[in-house]
Amino acid sequence: MYSCHKYARVILAALLVLLLTAGSALALPAAVRTITAAKATGDVGTQVFVPITIDNAAGVGGIAFTIKYDPALFTFLGLEQATAGWTIQNPESFKAADPILKYPPPSNTIDALYYNPYLKEAPYADRTYTLAANSTLFYQYNDMKDGQNNPIGQVLVAGASADSLTGTTLFKANFQIKAVTSIINGTMYPIQLLRTIINNPAAGYTSDTFLPILVGTGDKVGDVYTSTVFPVIPAQLVAGGITVGGVSLYSLGGKATYGATLTGSPAAGCTVTLKKETQTPTGSTVYIFNEQTTVSAAGQYGFSGKSAGNYKIFVQSLNPGYNDYESAVIELKANKTDADAVLAAKQTIRVGGTVTAGNIAGLLVKVVDGAGKVRTYGIGTDGKWTSDLLPQGTYQWYLVYGNLTPAGPYADGDSQTFDPSTLKAIKGTISGLSSISGVVTAVSVTGKIQKTVNLTTANYEISYLVPANDYIVSIVAPGLPVTYYNGKKDISEATKVIVASTEDTTGINFTFDTSTSKSITGWIKEDSGSGLAGVPNITVYGFEVNTFAMVQAATDGSGNFNLTVDPGTYEVFVIKRNGKIFYFYNENGTPTQSEFSAKLVTVSDTTVGSTNIDITECDLILTGKVTKGVAAEPVSNALITAATATQRALGVTGQDGRYSVGGLCNGTTYAVEMKPLTGNYPVQTATIVAGTDTTKDFVIDTGAKLSGTVTETVTEKDSSPVKNIAGAMIYLKDQDTGTLVGGRIYFSGSDGAYTILDVKEGSYTLEVTHPDYKSYTVDLLISSSNVTQDVTLEKGAHFKGTVTEANSDPVKKLPGVTVIVSRTGAMSIYAVTNADGLYSVYGLDALQTYTLFAQKRGYERKFELNKAPSTDGTTVDFALSPPAVVYKINGAVTTKDSANNTAAVSGAVVLVSSSSKNFFAATATGTNGAYEIANLPGATDYRLVVIAGGNLPTKVVPGITVNTDPTVQDVEISLGETIGGKITGPPADAIVYVFLYKGSGELPTYTGFTRADGSGNYSFKGLTAGTDYKVLVVSAGYTSQWFSGKVTAGTADEITSGRTDVNLTLTAVQ
Repeated sequence: MYSCHKYARVILAALLVLLLTAGSALALPAAVRTITAAKATGDVGTQVFVPITIDNAAGVGGIAFTIKYDPALFTFLGLEQATAGWTIQNPESFKAADPILKYPPPSNTIDALYYNPYLKEAPYADRTYTLAANSTLFYQYNDMKDGQNNPIGQVLVAGASADSLTGTTLFKANFQIKAVTSIINGTMYPIQLLRTIINNPAAGYTSDTFLPILVGTGDKVGDVYTSTVFPVIPAQLVAGGITVGGVSLYSLGGKATYGATLTGSPAAGCTVTLKKETQTPTGSTVYIFNEQTTVSAAGQYGFSGKSAGNYKIFVQSLNPGYNDYESAVIELKANKTDADAVLAAKQTIRVGGTVTAGNIAGLLVKVVDGAGKVRTYGIGTDGKWTSDLLPQGTYQWYLVYGNLTPAGPYADGDSQTFDPSTLKAIKGTISGLSSISGVVTAVSVTGKIQKTVNLTTANYEISYLVPANDYIVSIVAPGLPVTYYNGKKDISEATKVIVASTEDTTGINFTFDTSTSKSITGWIKEDSGSGLAGVPNITVYGFEVNTFAMVQAATDGSGNFNLTVDPGTYEVFVIKRNGKIFYFYNENGTPTQSEFSAKLVTVSDTTVGSTNIDITECDLILTGKVTKGVAAEPVSNALITAATATQRALGVTGQDGRYSVGGLCNGTTYAVEMKPLTGNYPVQTATIVAGTDTTKDFVIDTGAKLSGTVTETVTEKDSSPVKNIAGAMIYLKDQDTGTLVGGRIYFSGSDGAYTILDVKEGSYTLEVTHPDYKSYTVDLLISSSNVTQDVTLEKGAHFKGTVTEANSDPVKKLPGVTVIVSRTGAMSIYAVTNADGLYSVYGLDALQTYTLFAQKRGYERKFELNKAPSTDGTTVDFALSPPAVVYKINGAVTTKDSANNTAAVSGAVVLVSSSSKNFFAATATGTNGAYEIANLPGATDYRLVVIAGGNLPTKVVPGITVNTDPTVQDVEISLGETIGGKITGPPADAIVYVFLYKGSGELPTYTGFTRADGSGNYSFKGLTAGTDYKVLVVSAGYTSQWFSGKVTAGTADEITSGRTDVNLTLTAVQ
């Protein structure tokens, strides 16, 4: 055993060996400690101290972490004492003058005596040393250098004490702020704290491994240590920074004119962009956006508050006859008012021509220059066309229509004709509509053409069509969904129309039966300042979620709308003129801006009313800035989203990196997401409270870069070249949480290369998948340094086949069928059949067997079991049964009290499921308690669950047979016995859950739950009589309790129904 006083240095030595060479340690179940780098300020050329603090030093005996800074901006001067009682001294001063190693090189044994000169034996027996208090924090640090002895901006720090530390400040990191032009006045530059990585084979670490941030002092009894095993204390690191001031600022401006000299006309309204010179990590010089302004009517522009450095100005011409302007390098070291810009005239020409005959809609002119560059222009109704301003040169032009061979070439000024006599038409009739209006459209992908005609009579004709075999013909009529030939609402099921070169195509008719059509009605309102008012002439959309049919109608002058729809299930929404989408959520008009929380509207035999949407927006604004790296370079085109369960607001950063997101509601908590739209940067998230938090800044490019190339495994000898794989999906997962880094998936480019930027230090799993290859997985440890990880994928075995409709004659090949291939322990792989019903699934293991199943809406799902893929492709065909007969189930949900009084239950959630048909659907009851769910396949094992809310019991109806249309299933909830009481202890704004069980012993049956109100009151209604109810109360931060004051279900008091005094007092967790 070791004396805490006499052998304090032995403990210190062992701790330093642990931290510096990563010896073993035990995990300590304790609260997470936080080590923080403070935020400091200073002027250019001065010294700045950044305190490094710990929130709780109790039991801490050793520390290890890395301080990261930008060596281009700061010089690291060292660490200094910060807290009385924590004497900061380097252990080097406590060594013997001539230390003798017990285990000299090349021995791999760790020489602890080098750090332990207090052991009084040879060769140290005659030495004397100055003793320090047991709480002294000894440290070593290393400001890492590159091969040229230049700092790389990483300071490795390790420290230890013989006794646990006290206080909060570990020490101060001392920096000198450099006088460099890249510093921006008032900008905070980060000082980061990172976990230290060790790679020391002598200590048993043959790969990069994280050191523990904090360790304890070990076990001791009184003043005597009983162990030299030091527990690991969980800790987190928080970055700080230095805000730099004292930078001299200057103004820059001048005059911008059109013409050869400054006497030209002012370039009024032109945008002037100022960019500042900066150095990339590779040492190259680039100019990044700094600020933007506009030229005044007199031709003047100006910028102020600019630090010294090299700049360029860029002026964007508004006159097409003049070039944009880019200045030479401007060295700014004093105010400058003569940075003038002269926009030179372009040397340009225009070309043109005339079509004297055959000028039909859709005929275009293709202009080609001497280098083969193509420009396309339309032709006026008079047959004339003219290009825009083109660089001087020689041009030819062609007449282009659909996929026909271009006619030409022709010269500038030529007059030509086009012969449309070889083009054909699609003809048909429209029947069943109450009034003839709308449009008919024909589209051909191979023909490269789209034509639309307005309906004025029951007969239509779409003329001037090129021959093709893939025309999709559709009609859009008021109040009806888009309908494709032949009577389909889903474009993937549309019958393709052939237009031959010999004659017109006729008989492409549309017949409508509106006798079964119903309506969805409601209002669209908005706060006008004096209350809600109807919004006139705004389009309301109805999207059928099963057939993908879309219906639309405009509101009338009072904001009311009427959507004429076929029976089905619809998502109803409005798109405001600012692009925000509001979905129907409840009958009171409360909207949601999340499609996932939208309430679906089920239409069956009657009109559905009260589909109301309030599109009023709140008026609070969140602003901020997105910057890149320590240079604070502004990031443009970053998408900012602020969202709740029912609200969503968007903003995009401009060239200055700033954004503004409006329409936020005071006091509401929003999840804010920042997604850079350029570069492979991760998504960043934050939480704000509107009205309290008015700004939120984001910084990207502060982490490491993971990059590499995805290639195909070469299996043949001397096979070359290596094949790069494009479109591989790259997943980087955090090993601690299993979540995707940055919340996104990355892809390899056409050259197989991939890059993931801004990766924080940690342990990760890299997964790479591609439909044609086997998946690849590797574990990675990423620190602050960039990592290259190349990936090779193996082709693997595959399935292939055709999906057809069973018993069809001629055989009907089914497009759009989802084929899923799966096996236990592996990720499922999906494929979709093409227009010919073909599919293929690659990247499989030839030594494994798989389950395949094919499914398409309206068809019976088919399975194929225990199939083995092969490198040549195992063929597995499917024949899906024709669309099955489907039914609907409806009814009403009501309550009934002891006096037999009934009442409708609105807003109840109704769930219907069948195990044999793998079917599940949900809806909610309307104001009259009615519900309906359509498209149920016939079965005898349906289970209906009604979740009524309002403390009413959940009702379950099993064993329902659905084989008639409709199947009626009413649900009555008995308002039986009540159990209630009051919960005290938590504050009024706490969330308190009360759970109700029934039955004796440790495993009673769960009955339901509710939440106590702000006064702590709760109740359960509609209970059957009983004497064996039990109540459990749960609230965050408080000890959970069973009534009355019990900790387990088995010991909880049993409650007789009818009691309203089931009260409990919760105690806070200590």
